[in-house]
Amino acid sequence: MDSAPGVLTLLLHRMKAGDQVAESELFEQLYSDLRRIARRLLSAERPNQTLTPTGLVHCAYLRLREIDPEAFRDHRHFLRVAGKVMRQLLVDQA
Repeated sequence: MDSAPGVLTLLLHRMKAGDQVAESELFEQLYSDLRRIARRLLSAERPNQTLTPTGLVHCAYLRLREIDPEAFRDHRHFLRVAGKVMRQLLVDQA
């Protein structure tokens, strides 16, 4: 992650205020972290898993957009929730 945690948390606060540009920027900044989480989760899955890290991140993004931004305390909390969403997606697929 290239950005300082304070910048990411600021983007999250802007997103909470309804700033759609901030939402895009936040996901762009956290995308590599989200893919890392997805790769780690998929490495524990069966070998014939059809989801790719990119696919898992994109599916998780759609679910994360349904969550009220007020629920996220900071960017670390956002990443933890994203990991839980990804795990749930894998469980649903199984």
